[in-house]
Amino acid sequence: MENFSVSKKTTPFFLDNNFYYKTALVPKSDAAQHYIADGASIGLKPHPFFEVEVEVEVEGADWRPSEKPEIMAKQLAHTSVLFDAKFCAQKNNIDINIALDFASNRIADNQWVDFHPLLTRTDFEAAGLLSIAVWLDMLHRSDCSLMEMQFDHFMPGYYRKTARELKYENELIDYLSNDQRSGGLPHVFFVPWYSAQFRDDLKQTLNRQDSWLDMLADFSRYGHKSSPFFDPLEFNHLFRMRNPEANKELHPLATFMQQKSGVIEPQKEVLPTALAFSFLDRSIDNCGLEDVSARDLTEALEVALTGSTAIPEAPNLTICILNYNKPVHSVLSAMAAARNAPENSEVLVLDNGSNPKDYELICLLTRQYGNIRVIRSRQNLFFGEGNNILLDQARSDKILFLNNDAYVGPTTIVALVAHLDANPDAAACGCTFLFPDLRVQEAGGVISDCGQQLQLHKNSALKLQRQYAANAGPHPTQYISSACFCVRRSVLEDVGGYDALYEPLYFEDSDLCRRITSAGYQIDYLPDQYVIHFENASTREFLGEGFMSQINKNREKFRNRWLYQPQGYRPRTLLAQIGRAPDPARPLAIVFTPYNLGIGGGERYTLSIVAELAKDHNVILATTMPCSRTRVSFAMSDLGIELTDEMIINVATIDEVAQGGCDLMVVIGNEAIPPVTMFGKRNIYHCQFPFPGHHEDRWQSVRLNNIDAVIVNSEFTRFHLGLCYQSLGVDIPVHVTYAPVKYMEITNNLAAETGPLSLISVGRFDPDGHSKRQDVAIKVLEKAHQFNPNSQLKLVGGMDGSPSRSAYVETLMNHAKSQSLPVEFRVNASRSELEEALAASHIYLHACGFGADLAGMPEKQEHFGISVVEGMMIGLIPIVFDGGGPAEIIRAAGVGFRYRSIEEAAVAVQTVAAMSPQERELLSSKAKEFAQRFTDERFQSRVRTVLDIVKEGKKS
Repeated sequence: MENFSVSKKTTPFFLDNNFYYKTALVPKSDAAQHYIADGASIGLKPHPFFEVEVEVEVEGADWRPSEKPEIMAKQLAHTSVLFDAKFCAQKNNIDINIALDFASNRIADNQWVDFHPLLTRTDFEAAGLLSIAVWLDMLHRSDCSLMEMQFDHFMPGYYRKTARELKYENELIDYLSNDQRSGGLPHVFFVPWYSAQFRDDLKQTLNRQDSWLDMLADFSRYGHKSSPFFDPLEFNHLFRMRNPEANKELHPLATFMQQKSGVIEPQKEVLPTALAFSFLDRSIDNCGLEDVSARDLTEALEVALTGSTAIPEAPNLTICILNYNKPVHSVLSAMAAARNAPENSEVLVLDNGSNPKDYELICLLTRQYGNIRVIRSRQNLFFGEGNNILLDQARSDKILFLNNDAYVGPTTIVALVAHLDANPDAAACGCTFLFPDLRVQEAGGVISDCGQQLQLHKNSALKLQRQYAANAGPHPTQYISSACFCVRRSVLEDVGGYDALYEPLYFEDSDLCRRITSAGYQIDYLPDQYVIHFENASTREFLGEGFMSQINKNREKFRNRWLYQPQGYRPRTLLAQIGRAPDPARPLAIVFTPYNLGIGGGERYTLSIVAELAKDHNVILATTMPCSRTRVSFAMSDLGIELTDEMIINVATIDEVAQGGCDLMVVIGNEAIPPVTMFGKRNIYHCQFPFPGHHEDRWQSVRLNNIDAVIVNSEFTRFHLGLCYQSLGVDIPVHVTYAPVKYMEITNNLAAETGPLSLISVGRFDPDGHSKRQDVAIKVLEKAHQFNPNSQLKLVGGMDGSPSRSAYVETLMNHAKSQSLPVEFRVNASRSELEEALAASHIYLHACGFGADLAGMPEKQEHFGISVVEGMMIGLIPIVFDGGGPAEIIRAAGVGFRYRSIEEAAVAVQTVAAMSPQERELLSSKAKEFAQRFTDERFQSRVRTVLDIVKEGKKS
């Protein structure tokens, strides 16, 4: 105190006579003299906003109050931790220079005045004190905690838990006087980092708490972007809709905190019942909306945001969560899982192609949870493959798939794991799903072979379900949603993970449950354990108007797979060769593809190389985006690639393997120059076709320097690649290695029949890029009907569900329907369905490249034509567009027809229709014989030949 003095000409801005005379018990007229003579020395405060010890320390020993009122007001406004002159002036519509005097007079009359953004009238009323001055005096006691007091905008407990250190026991004084030195935040709805992402003026002032107070003071100015947990605009709207007479002048946070029960959530992803269940350790019976107050909700958020867990060394449970543009759900769901899981559990969160800020926010808010690990994918891998990626990352023998909008209770996960531990016959288990209003969403389920799902007890009252749970123990069920599904890893190692057939989403979990039960395993339902699930929080926004159509499409895929199948039918297994431990004695080969793994000719070529090298190499299939073991395994099965017991294949991203070397590297690309620099001791480039692209830049031609050989799929491709290399001035050996075509043991006896003529065309449904031109095939059928109305067409191919491709298929269907054409669409058909369709056909019709500039745009043509050869292999008569690889095949075979117009193709169809059975049979036999040149065995031999050439070249 010896460093503090006041001017003898004390101003009313510094000394509040009314406040001081009550504190010092002296007459008002003597207040100034008494403070100067005695008050300062004994520690009395001259003003309710002035804590001498704190203010002197904040401003330094040389600080002196000014004798000029206007300067004094500014000084006190900057130094008083509980008075913000700018805020007071703005809220009360007065001049800043009279703000302190105005506030002092109001307080002297025990009238409320807005003087600080963190303190509200409801805070004072919650304290139960008669005098505002007494309340202010309590707030100023720097050596006393405020834990027992209630505030709307400030949570002493949350601040205390988040602060790195406390200088003052008074949490409010500590926060306001130390310029966020402690790192603590005033409220669970107050996330400065989040707000700074959207405000350029704050990004350079992250350490100034007054900037955050400006933001907090007026939510309406910054809207919903001020906090990830509170949307003031939406909250105010909902609150006033329900309470039209409510005080519209109240701050949104104050309005929120006044709610006692039936709380309107502060943001649509902050669910009161779910957070009370997950973080307040309540029984589900005490988590209804009427049981949760605003302060309960903020307490639950406080528990979540201040929680911490240890890093598990050897986890026995892995919890898998996907985030897609729902970071608040993902953060809170992951925290609930991390908090309520058994000890030694890990939580893996995959940010699945979201806004990059989602990944940052999830990492920031979960950083204290040691058992939460956040992984990022720059591309949306969809539901099934995203979970498959997490499955590959898991380190435990049990897996819990959990939606990011599913919230587990304090006993849920423990009970699920304990059930699997105690019941060796149970392969998987799940619990009761509840809507956020605590109606039953699912209590186990039934799913028919036709894809009709029945979620048992749906929309029942919780009270009825609780009665049922009291009398029913765990029991088998057919289906449990993957929103909360606990399964043994050993089971997934057998049947595989989620199937890419159902991308982007829906029916993956139905199919997985069916595969589990078809393999003889049991799925159990635990009725007395619960998860609150905000159903379809991410998927409805992702699919938009296509929500129901996507469900119906995948229901059809499910039906096509399971209807009429025999008991014990198993369409999937996880191949043991994928993910096998490397053999130290083997050389390492890396096969890199920059493309997403689907079901097509390019994938069959690539994976056939992988399979051939895996006979005597440790092979890593490297990709740009993460790719799961399940996806590779299922793709190889669908493409008919056989693996032998000695093969070793692993999967990684190119970034994960780029730092090391390898003995052999094979790179796949669609341009003359490889998409990456090759780093193997021996390097082979497979150019699918030299599409024009950015890699043609001259400076990137250095990537050609360390290539030992190039392999291509046809003479057509070699010719055009040679033109590119000639222009670049390089000389690299290019070997034609025709694509492998799986021999199909299909009996097709239709060639000699005289019934309806059946045409088939196989290929991806894609209107852009390398389109298979199914639209042309339909026009050919339309024209052919003029000659032979007894012909029909099957269109078989994959489709990833993107809007443009979905619209393309819909357009095709509508056109065929409008012309009354017999066209059968088999979208995303399985291998068995493809073979069935081929077996029931006479003609293979191919149209890729039709209408393209053959000289100027050769990339639009088919480069080889695996599907054409597949058709010939079982005796179909080919009719192909006269360009690219298919024309090359037909010319060499001397079988079939080539066309340049719709009319020519239709004439070819009519020619086949007019043939005698003997003539058809002859063409069919010749097609079969020629197709034997493209078997897997021939391909393997060609690959080995190129490897030997490259190896010998290295030696020399």
